[in-house]
Amino acid sequence: MLVAEGAARYLDQLDDAAVSPPIAEPGAALAGPLPSKGTDALEAVRLLLAEAEQGATRSAGPRFFHFVMGGGTPAAVAADWLTSALDQIAFNWVSSPLAVRIEQITLGWLKELFGLPSDWSGVLTTGATMANFTCLAAARRWWGQQHGVDVEAAGLASLPPVPVLSSGHIHASALKALAELGIGRAQVRTLTPGPDRSTRSPRAGGSIDRQAHGPGDRDRHRRRGQRRRV
Repeated sequence: MLVAEGAARYLDQLDDAAVSPPIAEPGAALAGPLPSKGTDALEAVRLLLAEAEQGATRSAGPRFFHFVMGGGTPAAVAADWLTSALDQIAFNWVSSPLAVRIEQITLGWLKELFGLPSDWSGVLTTGATMANFTCLAAARRWWGQQHGVDVEAAGLASLPPVPVLSSGHIHASALKALAELGIGRAQVRTLTPGPDRSTRSPRAGGSIDRQAHGPGDRDRHRRRGQRRRV
């Protein structure tokens, strides 16, 4: 109840609270040497709640316009608590049939929502950064297959550089993923937008319109030897 009451109190004041912490040194009460004795669990929670009310950035509030947030809504908080309480090992069916089935159902709903083919596969990730990482890892494997190389076993050393085409609006998380996957940020080729806001490259065989990608485009891109990430 202590955590629920504290969370409710924090969420209730989001509409009026300033985004930036009002104190100069958040977490001051927690600073200092490692305690020689443990703290009672409830007392530790009270201390953390007090520090949060003073020092937390109100990223779930209505005036926070930076990152895309959603974890602070009541439904998301409840789902997060339930996830922690169930403590499922959700990476495969053997360890958690429930988690895998919920993921499959969710992906099915998303395909219906966005009009994607029902035979497309997918995976839920921890966020946008890992979504970029996962998509680029799949593209890296595909690139290796085109050259007869198992990238997971042999690495990228024997492969030509992986060309990455971008409209110029590439997200920082995608650049980070390119670096971590060994593809390299320097492989990004920025295409110049035309007057209709499409981007054109002779080697791409046509224009890439940011607003005109549909499910039927996959066959066209496959014929051109391309993988697409929007």
